[in-house]
Amino acid sequence: MINFSAPFLRRPVGATLLGLALLLVGFLAYPNLPVSSLPSVEFPTIRVVPTTLYPCSPSF
Repeated sequence: MINFSAPFLRRPVGATLLGLALLLVGFLAYPNLPVSSLPSVEFPTIRVVPTTLYPCSPSF
């Protein structure tokens, strides 16, 4: 079984450079994320339909 962290522990400089590269890619990709100032939102609605049960006693 291969230890996932073994290459990063053997090569700390490479692991640091890989982390910095991922951070740089994240910073460069962040402005390209689609963000809407007024997104279309559908608010949930609850519909209540009153029904009368016949025949029924008033105490029910």
